[in-house]
Amino acid sequence: MEITKFNSRLFAALEQVTVHLRRAQSSLTKLGRSGLEKTQRLQEAGRARANDLRELLASSLHAIVVTSGKISKFSSQFFAALKQVTGHLRRVQNSLTKLAKSGIEKTQRLQEAGRARANDLRELLASSLDAIVVTRGKISKFNSQLFAALEQVTVHLRGKLNTLTELRNSAFEKTRKLQEARHARENDLRELLASSLDAIVVTNLDRQFVAANPNALHLFGISETNIRQFTVDAFLLEGQLVYFDANGLPFISREGKHGECQIRRLDGRLRLAEYIFVANFVPFRHLFIFRNDRECARIKRAAA
Repeated sequence: MEITKFNSRLFAALEQVTVHLRRAQSSLTKLGRSGLEKTQRLQEAGRARANDLRELLASSLHAIVVTSGKISKFSSQFFAALKQVTGHLRRVQNSLTKLAKSGIEKTQRLQEAGRARANDLRELLASSLDAIVVTRGKISKFNSQLFAALEQVTVHLRGKLNTLTELRNSAFEKTRKLQEARHARENDLRELLASSLDAIVVTNLDRQFVAANPNALHLFGISETNIRQFTVDAFLLEGQLVYFDANGLPFISREGKHGECQIRRLDGRLRLAEYIFVANFVPFRHLFIFRNDRECARIKRAAA
C-alpha cells in the first residue's frame, strides 16, 4: 500500500516537473527572443525549479527508504510467521503420515480379522448345514413316528368315543327308564294315597309332612293347604314313635316298625291308632301308615 502511494506521488511529482520544464522551455524560448535578461531570469527560475525538484527528489528518496524499511520489517515478520506455519504444517504432515500408517495397519488387521471371521463363518455354515441335514432327518423320522402314534391314538380315541357314546346312550336309556319307573311309582303312590282306607303320611328327614292322603288329613284334623307347616311330632305324644338311633342318625334300612301310638288332633282330641313306620322307603323319605283309629274315650273305658 505505501509503495503504491509513493509511486503515485512520485509520478505526480515527475508530471509536475515535466510540466514545469515544458513551461520553462517555452519561457526560455520566449526569453531567448526577448533578450539576455529574460534568459538569465529564466535560468534563475530554472535553477529554482531544479532546486525544488532536488528537494522533492530528496523527500521522495527518504520516503522510499522508510517504505523499504517497513517492507523489510514486514518481510521479516512474514517470513517468521511463514516459518512457524511451515513448522506447524510439517508437524501436521507428520501426524497425518503416522495416522495414515496406523490406519493402514488397522485396515490390514481388520482385513485379516475379517478373513479369519469369514473362514470361521464358512466352517460354521458348513457344520450348520451338516447339522441341519441331520436334524431334518431326525425331524422326518420323528414326524413319521409321531403320525403313527397319532394314528394309533386316534383309533384308540375313536374306540373310546364309540364306547362313551354307547355308555351315554345306555345311561340316557337307563335314566329314561328310571324316570318312567319313578313316574309310575309316583302314580302308584298317588293312587295308593287316594284309594287307601288307612291314613298314610310321607315325611322328610326333619319329620316334616311332605304328603298325606285324605284319611291322614282327617286323622290329624288339618287341611291340605297347611299340612307342610307341621311335623309328625306335633301330633304325637312325647316319646312316641322315636325312629332315631342313639347317635341321632336316622335309620337307613327299609325295615318297618309297627306298634300303637296316641295321636293328638289339631283340635286337642286324642285318638289311638296302630302305626307302621318304614324309614327311607325312598331316599330321604319316611312312610307312616296309621290304621284302626279309635277315640280316646273308648281307650279310657277299656283301661277302666
